[in-house]
Amino acid sequence: FQGMPCDYDEIIWEYNMIYGNCWKFNSGYNAKGEKIPLKYSSRNGPTAGLILELFVGKEKGAKSINYREGAYVYINNNSERLMLEQGIDISTGKTTNIMVDRNFFHKLQDP
Repeated sequence: FQGMPCDYDEIIWEYNMIYGNCWKFNSGYNAKGEKIPLKYSSRNGPTAGLILELFVGKEKGAKSINYREGAYVYINNNSERLMLEQGIDISTGKTTNIMVDRNFFHKLQDP
C-alpha cells in the first residue's frame, strides 16, 4: 500500500458460498479481530494505493467448483453494507489496473 509492504495480519480471510475464498484488506480489523487504524490515500496514480499480485491457480489434481477462473474484485466503503454483485471480474494472465473515485451522496432531511 503506497509502496510499503502490508502485514499478512491486516488481511482477513473468509469463505463465500458463491465466490469461494475471499480476502478483506483495510477493514479496520486484523485477522485476530482486533481494531486497527484504516489506511488512507489522498494521492492518485499507479503507486498511490494498493498493488496486488494474485495467484489464482489451483493445486494439481484439484477439481474446480467455480464456473470461472480468475479473480473477482469488490471495492467498497467499509461503513456500507456489502453488495458483492457490483464487483469487477479480473482475467488470469493479464495486468489489470482499477482506478476508483470516491463520491458521497447526502440526502436532505424530510420536510
